[in-house]
Amino acid sequence: MHISATIPAKPTIFHGREQTVNSMIYLLRQSSTARLAVIGSGGMGKTAVTVAVLHDERLDAQFGNRQWFLLCEALADVDSIVIALAKLFGLKATNDLLYAVTTHLTNNPRDILVLDNIETVWLAGGFPDETVEELLGRLSQIQSLWLIITCRGNVLPQSVDWSNRDGAALEPFSLEAAVKTFEDNAGHLFAETGKVVATRLLSEVDHMPLAVSLLGQLVRHGSQVPDLVEHWERDHTALLCTYSAGQFNSVTVSAELSISMLIAANDSRESLQLLSVCTMLPDGLSPRVFEKMCSQFVSIDVARDNWTVYALAGLTSDRVVKTLSPIRHVVLERYPAESNNCDALYSIYFEIADQLPDEMVEQFKDLAVIAVPEIGNLTSLLLTIVNRPSQKVVDAVVRLTRFAYWLQPNTTVASALLRHLESDHHLWRAQSLFATGRTQILMDNFGFAVGTLADAAWEFVMVGDRAPACRKSCKCLARLKRLTRPPTLWPDYFRLL
Repeated sequence: MHISATIPAKPTIFHGREQTVNSMIYLLRQSSTARLAVIGSGGMGKTAVTVAVLHDERLDAQFGNRQWFLLCEALADVDSIVIALAKLFGLKATNDLLYAVTTHLTNNPRDILVLDNIETVWLAGGFPDETVEELLGRLSQIQSLWLIITCRGNVLPQSVDWSNRDGAALEPFSLEAAVKTFEDNAGHLFAETGKVVATRLLSEVDHMPLAVSLLGQLVRHGSQVPDLVEHWERDHTALLCTYSAGQFNSVTVSAELSISMLIAANDSRESLQLLSVCTMLPDGLSPRVFEKMCSQFVSIDVARDNWTVYALAGLTSDRVVKTLSPIRHVVLERYPAESNNCDALYSIYFEIADQLPDEMVEQFKDLAVIAVPEIGNLTSLLLTIVNRPSQKVVDAVVRLTRFAYWLQPNTTVASALLRHLESDHHLWRAQSLFATGRTQILMDNFGFAVGTLADAAWEFVMVGDRAPACRKSCKCLARLKRLTRPPTLWPDYFRLL
């Protein structure tokens, strides 16, 4: 076990955490004995914040060189922590090392002690270790000791009265901090056009600090930002790893540490399975859908609460459970949901699709308020299942396309479905083509709409449906004929009808 009294180097790139640092500095300077925690999911920059605090010159007069930093990552249990502290303070071996450590700290006028990554010992078995809680409690009672911990997760040891309990959790970067961090890691500033693309890339990783830094380092090593956007869309978290300054950094490795603790805490693996379901929903698991999924789980509330403990997901102000994009993709790629849970989720969203209004009826606005928050999730789920077309899938795609027609027209899902429909699926093709063509008109894609609606009319004819669906296609075509030129766009489609 290598123990060093040297505090880690001050972060050279540090943006967006100034308020947190200032708040911690204030508590360290003003409180008689501060007890501070920095918590959050992996990759949030907990250690960087703490190290920045230790290097702040405002603490020099009060603490001088009486600042200690112990990395707990390689420690196995509470005895390992005590042994490491004794070595850190240069104490001789005795039969009661804990007494020696606490006596040493009590006799000093003031010290700051940081226990970094305490979760690797405190939550090693999946549940809070009482012996670690007891140690933290004893340390917190030393009046001349200012205690700081960093901990992966969103819960705090209960044996300590934390001075910053309400402000301990780190959130993702703001857009401004993400852009600055990205540019500093990349080694250069971006022009406005480049910054637009970079902003899109950073939003794809939800401004997660570790992911932002790794992307910047990839640019420094020669990658182009547009290529990284394409690479992310193709490979997701496989992109987010780099080796620099003798250290391997990976979002996947960081997320896997939290997932391993979640698995250890829940033998039934319900927490992991519910998390797998949640990651299928890019806009998060709403209370409405959560309630409908209850029948699939024995203890669904416990399963959800475990995510919060290990900071794998969080609750929004409207109680939607969401995961950060990089963590979401790690789970999607490595821990897919079981088929029965997938089927249950699909059924719920088929019901949501059935309730989508496809015409501007009187109750459209009320229905839209309920439906709009789920559109992103419905779109994502349908894109995963259009390769297995069925009547339910086709109906959901058509209703979604028709609903989107009135809000934000797009043909993404319908076009994806059409690529998987066989030539003899005449009715399904007709319905999908008609919804697509109608939307293309609104999107001013007149040239494409002509062919799409003509194909829809032909497919309706093939199933013997000349009215009313076929007439609707013709009506749209007639409207297009008035709107578009040149006439070469117009072969004699109506002869087929």
